[in-house]
Amino acid sequence: MPYLPGWERLSDAATSVMTAAGIANDEARSNICQAIADRKVKIRGKLGRHTTKPIRSSTVLEGKDFEIPTDLKLEDLDWERSRPLKPWFVRRGGSVPAGYWDLDWIQLSRTELTNRLCPGGPRGEPAQPASSETGAKRRRRPAFDRAQRAIKEEYPHGVPDQAAEPNANLCGRVGKRLKNEGLPGVSDDTILRAADRRK
Repeated sequence: MPYLPGWERLSDAATSVMTAAGIANDEARSNICQAIADRKVKIRGKLGRHTTKPIRSSTVLEGKDFEIPTDLKLEDLDWERSRPLKPWFVRRGGSVPAGYWDLDWIQLSRTELTNRLCPGGPRGEPAQPASSETGAKRRRRPAFDRAQRAIKEEYPHGVPDQAAEPNANLCGRVGKRLKNEGLPGVSDDTILRAADRRK
């Protein structure tokens, strides 16, 4: 397969998103996981070993060839080695046997990563203008703003107290709304801060 420029390893992708969006490393990683699971960013992966057959391969497949876990979390990936910790299923009909494969690495499209998860991209938030806000407030956007907007849409009359709407329910509803709108997810901590339930 010919070399295709413009791909990033997981650790580099997380650094790019963290820097561009002004968010914490774990939040950047969570957003990347959500984008991969929702197939909002192109990926490719190099096969290693088949888990049930005595086969090895160095074939590089596109994201469409994999059944990517829909509940992918940051702890499911080895960020430094840029690969899933568990095998991924390769679909039938390709150039290699279907089944679960250990992957040597996965990479993300730099262009789609920027477009989807970094401020100023088509699906990202616009870059924040200079203002008198503190650096801490500027750093928490755009993920904080995205969570705040989703909360206002989900609870137009205000967020009920925790007795009526526990934190888990609140985070679940806001996360689902973001997903349904095709937007990157945000961490529960960010949602709770946007709802004034956490400092």
